[in-house]
Amino acid sequence: MHGLARGARIAGGVSESLWGRGARSSPSAWLQQRAGLSGSAWLERLQLPLPPGLPPPGQHVAVALSGGVDSAVAAALLLARGCRVTGVFMRNWDEAEERGNDNCSVEADARAAAAVCRQLNVPLRDVSFVKEYWTWVFEGFLRDAQRGLTPNPDLACNRHIKFGALLDVAKGLGARVLATGHYSRIASEEPLFGETSDGASDDASPRHPPSCSLLRGTDRRKDQSYFLASIDRRVLPHLCMPLGGFSKAQVRAAALSAGLAPASRRSSAGICFIGRRKFGEFLAQYIPPQPGRLVDVDTGSDLGPARDLHALTGGQRAGLGGEAQRCYIVGKDLPGGRALVGRGRTHAALWANEVSLRGPRWLCAEAERRVGAGEVLRCAFKARYGQAQLGTCSVARETVWEGRFRPSDLYRIGDGAGEADGRPAREPDRLVARLEAETLALTPGQAFVMYEGERVLGCAYIDLPGPSVFERSGAEVPR
Repeated sequence: MHGLARGARIAGGVSESLWGRGARSSPSAWLQQRAGLSGSAWLERLQLPLPPGLPPPGQHVAVALSGGVDSAVAAALLLARGCRVTGVFMRNWDEAEERGNDNCSVEADARAAAAVCRQLNVPLRDVSFVKEYWTWVFEGFLRDAQRGLTPNPDLACNRHIKFGALLDVAKGLGARVLATGHYSRIASEEPLFGETSDGASDDASPRHPPSCSLLRGTDRRKDQSYFLASIDRRVLPHLCMPLGGFSKAQVRAAALSAGLAPASRRSSAGICFIGRRKFGEFLAQYIPPQPGRLVDVDTGSDLGPARDLHALTGGQRAGLGGEAQRCYIVGKDLPGGRALVGRGRTHAALWANEVSLRGPRWLCAEAERRVGAGEVLRCAFKARYGQAQLGTCSVARETVWEGRFRPSDLYRIGDGAGEADGRPAREPDRLVARLEAETLALTPGQAFVMYEGERVLGCAYIDLPGPSVFERSGAEVPR
């Protein structure tokens, strides 16, 4: 764990603890002391059933409150269960250091979180992780973007901040459980949260924490397990995700029914520190743009300038006007100063069936053991968050497969990719996934998340795709 001593600071708590010394009293005594609606009253207002796997009544739970509807409903469900709730609001980004961000206001979110806590009559702690976020998340994001990758900082934020530093803060506040509004589920074959067989709370910490799994949310359109796949599996017994069995529509309807303040707030979108602004404009504030050219992958002809190659990613619209078909980025040659473009979403250069992976993070110890022992792991996968359906693949260390992995010629990324020519070096712990079906836009830097049924096995990061259908058909990539 990170430990509170690594710099997190509690900044300007909105209200003091409502229970104070009463936090050490019995659950029934605490419920009698707490002002506001009873648990049954909140349950009646929400018009939702209590989901399985909640902590027992009286247990102290810290809830990560974003100011949005999801975390507000999660907190209300825990109150309905009879838990002792403390809200925690995180500040991860200093908007004063940038320009042009009118759509991602930390102060507006903080006010919304405070309004929720006033409604629920629970304390709120305001915690700053600005320095930690910059060091553990944003610096790596910038390094990867400058190399020509397409990084997803939300995974690093969940690993290091939400379920690292924030969990340490929750424990420092005396909470044994950290709850969030994610649309995912935690499962265990053993009782969680120190709950005894009769449903009462056992305050003694378990000598051996139960083995837990992270599961997909039942609302497939909102399932957020993709963004959680890199967290440390040791934290799972300390987490609660009450919304994993509900749909977004059910949660918003519950917030409206209960009259919760964020019920009509617009859902957040995009990377948290970018908000709804254009990615390229944001990135240019931190990385000097690298101008280049857009090149037709079929003919090699020059299609015009690219303002900043760093801001382009595989599978996105190329932004070319006057074309009969929509054009898409199918590859990127950062050292060569160009992005390759194909016409149509079905262009053969967008599809491949093999990918090399780096930096695996395993939530399932058995999957890690099997791959480490040189076995081939057959599993489902998601190669980008927007992938509609899970694919099927076989994953193993590169040295297990016959022959060396041959990367696509569509991508050449910058320094740090492995060998000097931008190709990956052969490494004992590098993984290669062979996919049953051709898959769209396997993009360097994106997370490749592995599943077995509902369970998340872990993730790794796409290094380079293998040869595309375009290349395997005998076509040559322009040089």
